[in-house]
Amino acid sequence: MNDLSKRIAALSPEQQALLKRRISQKQVQQPQPWTIPKRDSSKQNNLVVSFEQQGMWFQHQLGTTSAVSNNVSISLKITGKLDVDALEQSIREIIQRHEILRTNYQTTTGELTQIIIPLRNWTLRMIDLQTYQIPERERELNRIASVQACQPFDLETDLLLLRTTLVQCDACEFVLILTIHHIAMDAWSLGIFFRELNVLYAAFSTGKPSPLEPLPIQYADFAVWQQQHLQGKALENDLNYWKRQLTNSPDLLSLTSDRPRPSVQSFKGKTLSFLIPKTLTASLKSLSEQNEATLFMMLLAALQTLLFRYTGQNDIVVGSPIANRHQPEIENLIGCFINTLVLRTDLSGNPSFRNLLKRVRETVLGALAHQRLPFEKLIVEFELGQSLTYAPLFQVMLILQNAFSTKSIELSGLKVAYERIDNQTSDLDLTIHLVEGDMGLIGKLEYNTDLFDESRMNRMLGHFQTLLAAIVENPDCTIAALPLLTLTEQEQLATWNQTSSIDLAKILELAGRELPIGNSIRKLNTYILDPCLQPTPIGIAGELYIGDRDTAIYKTGDRALYSSDGTIQFLGRIEHQIKIHGFYIQLEDIEAILMQHPQIQETVVIEQIDRAELADDQQLIAYIVPILGYTLNSRNLRRFLEKRLPKYMIPSEFILLKSLPIDADGKVNRHSLSLAESISLDSAADFIAPRTTSERKIAQIFMEVLEINQVSVDDDFFELGGHFLLGNKLVTRLLIVFQVKITIVDLFQSPTVAELAERIEQLQNLTATSLNLELLQI
Repeated sequence: MNDLSKRIAALSPEQQALLKRRISQKQVQQPQPWTIPKRDSSKQNNLVVSFEQQGMWFQHQLGTTSAVSNNVSISLKITGKLDVDALEQSIREIIQRHEILRTNYQTTTGELTQIIIPLRNWTLRMIDLQTYQIPERERELNRIASVQACQPFDLETDLLLLRTTLVQCDACEFVLILTIHHIAMDAWSLGIFFRELNVLYAAFSTGKPSPLEPLPIQYADFAVWQQQHLQGKALENDLNYWKRQLTNSPDLLSLTSDRPRPSVQSFKGKTLSFLIPKTLTASLKSLSEQNEATLFMMLLAALQTLLFRYTGQNDIVVGSPIANRHQPEIENLIGCFINTLVLRTDLSGNPSFRNLLKRVRETVLGALAHQRLPFEKLIVEFELGQSLTYAPLFQVMLILQNAFSTKSIELSGLKVAYERIDNQTSDLDLTIHLVEGDMGLIGKLEYNTDLFDESRMNRMLGHFQTLLAAIVENPDCTIAALPLLTLTEQEQLATWNQTSSIDLAKILELAGRELPIGNSIRKLNTYILDPCLQPTPIGIAGELYIGDRDTAIYKTGDRALYSSDGTIQFLGRIEHQIKIHGFYIQLEDIEAILMQHPQIQETVVIEQIDRAELADDQQLIAYIVPILGYTLNSRNLRRFLEKRLPKYMIPSEFILLKSLPIDADGKVNRHSLSLAESISLDSAADFIAPRTTSERKIAQIFMEVLEINQVSVDDDFFELGGHFLLGNKLVTRLLIVFQVKITIVDLFQSPTVAELAERIEQLQNLTATSLNLELLQI
């Protein structure tokens, strides 16, 4: 393979498609007409938004941290004789040139629209730190950068969605801090921004006019085209593909976490840096080429293998962004065009890694062939996104960035160093971001700190590196047998496995049984193994085994994991762990959530498969003892759980008992549950008419937004067909009618007419109390 062929092979599928298109255009030797028409320039208000903008707007409404998570913050350390006026003029020209940077978003009409704001009196913010001593200067510079990065934008009122601060540290040392909202700029756009900044600075610093050609269209033109073009038959083929691909897709990836998942994502996060060495990167590329795959496919297969080993799930879904710039007129346009591909892979049958790579290759190629369907439209079509507990479709993302290289950042006659500023947020549970550099693949792991500790994430990175090295060494090894443990972890586990007799006594007490192996317990060791009898990493669940060097190990039947300090955490009996809809779940986890209900005294959840009508399906049944004096109905119980658990963990049936049957040992007799005396569930009426003025107004808004004729006070907005886009519309209408600051989070937490009426009353009372306090202070 010659150098040119290697360079072409290294391109992403999108870049290869772009190259082919450019070559074909040159062969035609005449300009192709723009496929996206330009709107009348006088139309600057109430313009439709793109699907990507709708998604960004929705996430922005979920709270302060979620709003900050869409901030893209960068610092450029500039060394040399900087022409500050030319830099300011260059940035002003880019803002004037790209309307999306000066766009507001409004919902006053009930629909999200965008408004182009004229550029007036913009100046570059300057801060002088030359008088500071170096240590103090560094601290102050970091503080300024952090404050700017963590300050949310107001999408409705901010005149610009770009913040710029130039800090002067010395006569020839400056730091330019840029913060842009993701709704206005994606990774490809960053390359455009810095390329234009370089061209404009070179011109303006020498007294020349801008050499840039006028843009053929603006982002708002793309939004209009997208809403008109990506409808009906134009997307029918793509939609049918995704329906086939994602039918019965798992709701949630069951990664072991250090803390329970909160009912509403906070988007709090941290970022860890790591490096996949150059030699390993080269080996991964070579193995990819041998199997007619790309480096991205290789890394995706490795990541999905790691997630399979962590969770035991063989149906793994990972998201990945693509540039989504298919029309030539948007190649040089700043804006958020990015789309997200949902990459679902079947890992069943314990294939070799080489065979898994073939599966992943087919998955990626199929997704790329049907990439036109916007991710936000996919969410609507599948009626997803009805929970704020976790992201829909996937919670892990893999990014192999090639749209923008920091090497491309230049300013005429100056030395420029690029650095990304961490804003302490995470959009998903995990995001692995990789960029190829001189030393190999430079990586960042962004993780949700509500769920995971830094020590767990550092171990995961070690496992990922170990796995990649093992794949290169033996790609024909089955994915369940590939090693994960680092050398340090192997040594640590070997030490912990040599458990003392005191530790074993505790284990026996917790396990609740005697071991049939005599009295020689001082020589016994403990092991936590996966289903293939491989040692599980620290913090990852497996089955507890006990034995010694001379005899076979004893299988205890207990699920357990090693904590980072070497202690063993018991997670329940294997017999209480079941596999349902492709997921391993612990029945005690469902019971623990049910016990959070204020009207439940006791509960037991079982798997039911022996009744004739359920013979072909697994079902979960919850037996519940209510607190004396309370009545429960299955509809409200199901809603309570839906806010806290994925769908596959929701029992299909709820049975109320006066008490749980207890055996002679004082334990719940699960086999006698069906014989216990039951209590009738409170039957929820099919229709309850609105009873108050507030309920009648809310019901009317429900009917108008959902275009239906009747709404009961107990009807759930999302069960009636609502989704996040209609949710934005509903919240806007409620705000107009009731004049209270109700949010999209309120709708998710109070989705029925009755619950919304109660929530609005609470907000009105809070507003009245606040006004009374202000009057008293006057």
